[in-house]
Amino acid sequence: MRREDVQDILTRIPEVDLSKVQILLRNGYVISIDICIRFEANYCVIRGREGGTTDEGRGFFIPYDEITTFKLERVMKLSEMNRMYGVDSGVDSEDKLAVGAVKTEEKAKPEAATTAPASQTPVPAVSDPSQVAKNNLLARIRAARTAAGAKR
Repeated sequence: MRREDVQDILTRIPEVDLSKVQILLRNGYVISIDICIRFEANYCVIRGREGGTTDEGRGFFIPYDEITTFKLERVMKLSEMNRMYGVDSGVDSEDKLAVGAVKTEEKAKPEAATTAPASQTPVPAVSDPSQVAKNNLLARIRAARTAAGAKR
């Protein structure tokens, strides 16, 4: 990649999401960005960590020609990606589906609450799709643990 490409991509990503960006390098390494410090002529200076480690706050001097891909490590809606490029299409179909799914969960929740055992704590209704996915995953893990405990 060229310097201009890297700067263009990183300036389009909202500042709150910058810490969720990962840089994939030609040699297979992944660098999770904490903050971009400088953009020099041939390399950029970044504080972050290597993917798969917990060593935070490391400094990286990354040559632009070693960068192959940027990855935003979270679920992205089409409308969010359009806004990065100045296209505001309002609510898109993905957003409508996510809102519809949450409303469906809220309608089904009172029925589930009456049939659920008292030992389970009710999960609050949320409108964030990533939170919904997280809650679904936690419910599956709890169910698997319960089933494993029942078999013993």
